[in-house]
Amino acid sequence: MPELAGSVSLSLLVVGGLLALSIVLRPVMRGLGVPPLVGFILLGFGLRLADSGLGFLSADLASALQLLAGAGFLFAAAVIGKVLGAGLPALALDGLAGASLIGVSMVPRAEIALVILDEGRRLGPWAVSSELFATMVLVSLATCIVAPILLRPMLARWPPPTD
Repeated sequence: MPELAGSVSLSLLVVGGLLALSIVLRPVMRGLGVPPLVGFILLGFGLRLADSGLGFLSADLASALQLLAGAGFLFAAAVIGKVLGAGLPALALDGLAGASLIGVSMVPRAEIALVILDEGRRLGPWAVSSELFATMVLVSLATCIVAPILLRPMLARWPPPTD
């Protein structure tokens, strides 16, 4: 029973911290041009992390660095894959500016990837390990935050001037 109380209090602490962070960082995000919805996305990810048990938060430094390195690699693959996969076909139709806009707007990946991983996690660690799930949660969070930051200035210059 003490383990349950500890995990519940840690979950509430993480969710409360993410909510407070989203409130405190609101002026900074507004200055960067990030939509207000990002704060709610952070809170939603906090709730998802709390629901998943937060087992990866108690890892040692080497495991945490390994998790971040894996997340960085998957983040780069996710961004490159979406930008090229969605942007290259649009290049012929809409030029570089339009293709870039389409590619960057396709970068966020959250609901489908996390639903599939959650179902795999329910099958057991042989299907999706807790490390892989934690890594993909970080990748999803990063793509959902980075894309609006990149899209804001791109949309401000849209449509491109015609010569």
